[in-house]
Amino acid sequence: MAGKAWFYKFMKRHPQLSVRQPENTSLNRIKGLNKENVFHFFDLLEKIIDENGIEPTNIFNVDESGFSTVQKKAQKIVRLKGKKQIGAATSGERGVNTTAVCCASVSGQFIPPINLIKRMRQNPELANGAPLGSVVTVSESGYINSALFVEWLKHFIKIVKPTLENKVLLLLDGHTTHSKNFEALCLARDNGIILLQLPGHTTNRIQPLDVSFFKPLSTYYIQSTEKWLRTNPGRQVTQYQVAQLFGEAYERAAVIGNIVNGFRASGIWPTNRHIFPEHVFEAADNLLTAETANSSNESVSILQNLTEFEKEDNFKKRKEVEGNDDKEKCNQEKGNNEKKKQDRELLNSQPSTSKVKDIQLKTTPADIKKTIKVLSPLPKTTMKKKNTIQKAIEITPSPYKNQLEDKIKQKKDKVKKEKSLWDVICI
Repeated sequence: MAGKAWFYKFMKRHPQLSVRQPENTSLNRIKGLNKENVFHFFDLLEKIIDENGIEPTNIFNVDESGFSTVQKKAQKIVRLKGKKQIGAATSGERGVNTTAVCCASVSGQFIPPINLIKRMRQNPELANGAPLGSVVTVSESGYINSALFVEWLKHFIKIVKPTLENKVLLLLDGHTTHSKNFEALCLARDNGIILLQLPGHTTNRIQPLDVSFFKPLSTYYIQSTEKWLRTNPGRQVTQYQVAQLFGEAYERAAVIGNIVNGFRASGIWPTNRHIFPEHVFEAADNLLTAETANSSNESVSILQNLTEFEKEDNFKKRKEVEGNDDKEKCNQEKGNNEKKKQDRELLNSQPSTSKVKDIQLKTTPADIKKTIKVLSPLPKTTMKKKNTIQKAIEITPSPYKNQLEDKIKQKKDKVKKEKSLWDVICI
């Protein structure tokens, strides 16, 4: 068996290899990053840019990220060898979440962020040290909702000032607060904002803020938190310090080079659908082929079971037919006719329970088979619906708006029906 010495020598012989720590990638992300979804997104992107004459300065990306009062992962430190279980001070076991809504353009223009702090009441001191021009507000859950996204969109319109003549393209993920928000959709249409939803489970590759901005921002936030804990011994980081710590990290991360590299690496600008090499899509292709193979094997096994069941049934029928000799036929013709007459008479005269127990009605194998099929039906050959990955879609056009409006109307009608039914029951 190869040991450590062999491994070290092997790595020395092949300097082009390196030991890397892989990132955990869910199956949905693997399935979502397939060539069909990615190319469909770039088809929409190129079509929107060409038809509306959108300039690179008018292409923006918006996304949310969470920050806690307790740092997620401590930074590495230098210590003497042999020391075990080195600790780092934190504010507690579990922190309180704060969501930051960030937005930037291809040209490196950053929209002042909005911080959503998990509280019920607003306090002006929560905004101490926040980035200039940013908004600090409260959220009951600490996450964004439809009303807060509309508030952010108004903030975006106030700064960018888009018009119907000079339209703006805004890239965002498929969160329900974005894609199912009718008020935000109407506000965007009226102000010349085109909302383009990214393909599902591909934001780690196609969303510029995820590619090149949020990771350094999170790292700088952890560094600011650790620095504050060292300079304030014995004190805890609370919601009143989050805006200041986030402001320090945001000033370091919000540089033009970071976001420009993010748009370039995701292939959005310069628009390049071939930015991802072929091996990136291999995992999705392998998963899809494996799923189709499994589904075909399942259908084949179901069909085999059905044919075996039919063969068994036919064999039993033949055996029963061949096993009936002449004596049984005579009994069926003579003796059973009298029993049938007696049974009919007893049924017509409504017999007592003791007499019903003595009745023995004759049932054929075909009748038994029918009752078994009713009580325990065979499995159907139709396969289950697979979880389809959401494709890229332009949210602002009229067809999507009308479809969303119809869904909202149906929900309201359903609620009214249930309410009226409940009122009738109460009366």
